[in-house]
Amino acid sequence: MDIQTNTFISDALLIQALKAGASDVHLSPSNDGYYVYYRLTGKLTFVQRIHIEESQKLSNHLKYVVGMDISERRHSQSKAFEYKWNKTSIAMRISTLPTAPLESIAIRILNSASLQPLQTLSPFKKDKHYFKQLLHATPGLVLITGSTGSGKTTTIYSIIKQLIEKQRYRIISVEDPIEHRIEGMTQVEIQTRGGLSFEHALRAILRHDPDIIVIGEIRDPVTAAIAVQAANTGHVVIASLHVTNSFSTLERLKDLGIESSLSCIQAILYQKLVTQKEGGNRIAMFDWLIGKELKDAMDGVQLQAPFLTVTKKAWAIGMIDDETCVRLSRMR
Repeated sequence: MDIQTNTFISDALLIQALKAGASDVHLSPSNDGYYVYYRLTGKLTFVQRIHIEESQKLSNHLKYVVGMDISERRHSQSKAFEYKWNKTSIAMRISTLPTAPLESIAIRILNSASLQPLQTLSPFKKDKHYFKQLLHATPGLVLITGSTGSGKTTTIYSIIKQLIEKQRYRIISVEDPIEHRIEGMTQVEIQTRGGLSFEHALRAILRHDPDIIVIGEIRDPVTAAIAVQAANTGHVVIASLHVTNSFSTLERLKDLGIESSLSCIQAILYQKLVTQKEGGNRIAMFDWLIGKELKDAMDGVQLQAPFLTVTKKAWAIGMIDDETCVRLSRMR
């Protein structure tokens, strides 16, 4: 392996991505080698092609420097790492996917600068009010929901950082992988090969007297059941869940076998990233089920289209363009 050459190539790719403000780097395999794409403001942008021989060496090099098993090509791998750039540590996560003739590689850029104070996450008073409520840390389950790449982890970390600043809590997280290291929180990373699953980690965490438990993602019935059990026994549980809108969260929990204990839910926050009209930056928009709206949803009351009200407000103040407004208004 030509370490020097591949270090140069990988550094060049990552530095260019950071300068461009990319959220992801994708090395997409083909018979000719890797096609490199950056995700910029939510859209994939082609950057360059890397020759097949250089691509194989680059793949091995990237896996080696982050501590992955170079010889493992039959199973996917995921690893968080820190990249030094401009005297700053940038958190990143690399994932591999077995494909032929090369492994597909995706690198998520998790710049800690994106961990904004809660009050800056949204310009709307309603969102600020509800985020303030979450900081009371009332025992129960808080679900941060959305699709892949919608910024759920960023929102969770922003909540946690403000809780740590507000009061001394015993906060323990279980994550796969840890995306940001947060001072003042005990973070546990899942090690599937070592037998440390979400289930095992959560059961161990409950024996360590936590005030707040953070679950990177609820993926299966066992994790869902433990999260609800913890919420019903006096803990604050903050977790993410993949759904298509806020209302479908309740149906998703029922699919996971949680039907009789939904009263422990304190709030459901669904979020979506959209491109801002001016400047092209991506911003988060939020839809809440909390208080009366949450009770109505649990009682089966038909709610208005998700994002309808907030979409109209965002369009009225010039945050989003006409096309985005129409698309979000139709969302179900």
